[in-house]
Amino acid sequence: MVSMKWKMINIGGILYAYFKNTRRNVIAVITLVSIALSFSGCARARNMGKVAVIDYQVVLANHPDRKDAEKKLDDAYREVQKQLEKQKDASISQDEKMQKMQQFQKQMIAQEKTIIAPIRADVNEKIDETMKEKGYTVVFSKDSLVRGGDDITDEILKKEGLSDEEIKKAKAAVEDPLN
Repeated sequence: MVSMKWKMINIGGILYAYFKNTRRNVIAVITLVSIALSFSGCARARNMGKVAVIDYQVVLANHPDRKDAEKKLDDAYREVQKQLEKQKDASISQDEKMQKMQQFQKQMIAQEKTIIAPIRADVNEKIDETMKEKGYTVVFSKDSLVRGGDDITDEILKKEGLSDEEIKKAKAAVEDPLN
């Protein structure tokens, strides 16, 4: 019985030593992989190329087709309001009224997307043109980048047909309250 106990202790010691060494090996491998990945991340960041930023909201708000889009959205909203007024007069249950409201909301969201989509596509096309012309590889929204990058907002606004004076006014209208 003593010999069986000795064998179990011996096997336990071997297993402990094995796992102890394995744990060290695993930690060493994880450390090496982490170091390698951090160096490759630094290399990628250096190779990222030129970075630009854009104040996308300013560009959208000053797009030449924005006023027409707003008029279309206002007209669609008025139409939905008329339909809602008709629903108030009709003798339908509260649940049916809620369903109609949800249907009208979905209708407005869909119309907004279809009306705004061409403006967004045009802005994105102008951004792509500027990226190719200036050699930018990445364009971030100005709101998502703390510092760095070349601001191309003015260039995009000029491509939309705004004068330098109009660009100054557009930027002043949405100036950062913290500055």
